[in-house]
Amino acid sequence: MTDTAVITDPTIEALRQQMVRDFEPSQRTYLGGSVIGRDCERQLWQDFRWVLQGIPDADTIARFSDGHSSEEVIGKRLNAIPGLTLWTHNKDGKQFGYEAVGGHVRMHIDGVIKGLIQDQDNVYLWEAKCVNERKFRSLQKKKEAGESNALENWDGTYFAQAQLYMGVTKLTRHYLTVATPGSRDLMSCRTDFQPKVYEWLLKKAERVVFSPTPLAKISNKPDYYQCRWCTYSDNCHGEKVARVNCRTCAHVTPKADGTWHCDFHDNKLTIKKQRVGCSSHLLIPDLIPFGQVTGMNKEENKIAYQTEAGTKFSNAEKNDYSRYEFTSKDLQHLNADLLDRETDFFGLMSKFEGAHIESVRLKEKPEVVLEEPIPF
Repeated sequence: MTDTAVITDPTIEALRQQMVRDFEPSQRTYLGGSVIGRDCERQLWQDFRWVLQGIPDADTIARFSDGHSSEEVIGKRLNAIPGLTLWTHNKDGKQFGYEAVGGHVRMHIDGVIKGLIQDQDNVYLWEAKCVNERKFRSLQKKKEAGESNALENWDGTYFAQAQLYMGVTKLTRHYLTVATPGSRDLMSCRTDFQPKVYEWLLKKAERVVFSPTPLAKISNKPDYYQCRWCTYSDNCHGEKVARVNCRTCAHVTPKADGTWHCDFHDNKLTIKKQRVGCSSHLLIPDLIPFGQVTGMNKEENKIAYQTEAGTKFSNAEKNDYSRYEFTSKDLQHLNADLLDRETDFFGLMSKFEGAHIESVRLKEKPEVVLEEPIPF
């Protein structure tokens, strides 16, 4: 009898793992116009503040590839139509780029198109999407009910992207081509510019960019469908602390001119400096989910906290385990349970100069890295 269980092909599995290893993760230095329509403003804020460095899985990487190849294929096919012109790059050979909110919000459009057979006189902003068959059929149904509202009723994020892009380019018509992987199935959807939606999106972007603290969660329930699969689920609903960089630091502020400023050192921060952070880094208090602020000491550059169980600790420039003072880099690896129950461990840590917490495994002691070996 043939075993009906799914048999994993080790070669294919190796291929998928290699895709992830080969992928070069990039942390956007700006808030992308293509995502401003997402429902959760807290998610957008955490993206913008580099709370995590996400590495996509093989399926997501494959979808990225499908999208890029589909855009190129459809663009060539459109340009082959007599009387139709599609511009996808400027004279320097670069994509058309635009900015908003002082440069903190940036976007690159797929192209500008003129000569559509159904409307030859007007110029349209062109965007290309590649979606799975189920989502493709969903748009077909929305379009049958009326093309003018089809995009808005089909995908709120794509609709917001279209409105924002039209607003910054001063174009009033949007032509979306939607293909399935392989570009075998193809349809279009035309959408008109809505100035009020554009203005609302700009205000939303400003809230995300200039808020000094995380914005409201879309839900307080961790099993809410949008939270369940979100990259930041453990940050919002668990005890995961944000990673260390200038954008997660309580001293750093985004400015209206598109720059970032460190209030502690009173200087403007380059992108390179922002990625690294410095020894004066103190986490934005809301990014330590298990701590309630009990006091601040600006002169010593410390923020004091207390866990729900009453354990007191501080975020400081230097580790002092005997006093439960931790640098931001150490706090990345801690949680309330460890602070509440590991008194002996932190007492031992305080005896070794240069010790720091490298990682923490659940139900295990923190792994300690020492400049010198333990002498016994």
